[in-house]
Amino acid sequence: MSALSLDLFDGVVSFVATSEARSFGVAAKRLGVTTSAVSKAISRLETDLGVRLLHRTSRSVTLTVEGEAFLLRCRVAVGEVHAARATLHDTQCAPRGLLRISLPHRLSRIVTSNLPSLLEAHPLLVVEANVTDRFVHLTEENIDVALRVGELVNSTCVAHRLRVLRLLTVASPAYLKKNKAPRTPEDLSQHNCLSFLLQTGIPQPWSFLRDGAPLTMTVRGNLHADHGESMVSAALSGLGLIQAPDIMITDELAAQTLVEVLPEFVAAGPPLTAICVPGRENSPKVRAYLNLLVNLFGTRAKHGVPVRDVRPRDTSVVRSLVG
Repeated sequence: MSALSLDLFDGVVSFVATSEARSFGVAAKRLGVTTSAVSKAISRLETDLGVRLLHRTSRSVTLTVEGEAFLLRCRVAVGEVHAARATLHDTQCAPRGLLRISLPHRLSRIVTSNLPSLLEAHPLLVVEANVTDRFVHLTEENIDVALRVGELVNSTCVAHRLRVLRLLTVASPAYLKKNKAPRTPEDLSQHNCLSFLLQTGIPQPWSFLRDGAPLTMTVRGNLHADHGESMVSAALSGLGLIQAPDIMITDELAAQTLVEVLPEFVAAGPPLTAICVPGRENSPKVRAYLNLLVNLFGTRAKHGVPVRDVRPRDTSVVRSLVG
């Protein structure tokens, strides 16, 4: 068969579906065809490529080494075609249909409380919010837009950076009534500092900025946790000081149930970014949602800059706080 007459997608959709489902039967059901049709399509693909892509047994289907490598490229290609078809359709109409978004827990209340304006403006739009601190795979899980806190590396996703967060040091009025507020970062040695745990089990150091130079300090306290809501609750109860990205404690600061200390030493934190699969950023429903996020969180950076990852390099205080 010549290269010109070869259907480059012959068997690819069946292969991707089977690889993700780890089952010919499940893949066939999703594609609306017979199991035999899926199996034959993949066999033809393997013959064309001259390599075995799947290990088949009576109970399971697993990828070969070659299959793993091939799947990485094919998954993106299939996603691009779906996005292209959706974009071609969506450009002819207003935002409508199902918009699937992923939100970390700590930010979900901010976003969902502002969704009414989006849905009132676009009555044909339906939003499905996946609230999780797990780093979802956008293509595999068919997520249109995911909101992320932290640096991004190693991905084909398109990033829409919203803004850079600020790391604030705060405590409750009750705690500050019993303990003199710190005037310098060094004063923290006299305070109970509640720290977020990294995945390594090591407490996250605190960050400050003094005369334009970054300052990192190891603080001490009687509570370490890897869950942001728990740490904020502990600070609200008067147990001690915490350091958190500003967006995570907006309501508490507004209500003055938490009070900022050391404001002159505030350091820049991680970026807040919306990411989506290449091609989908042109969909009217995605553009409408991205506009909501920009208006909600503000932006000074360029949008639509391709990045190389969807996972933070580490899971520091930011990773904990969004949990």
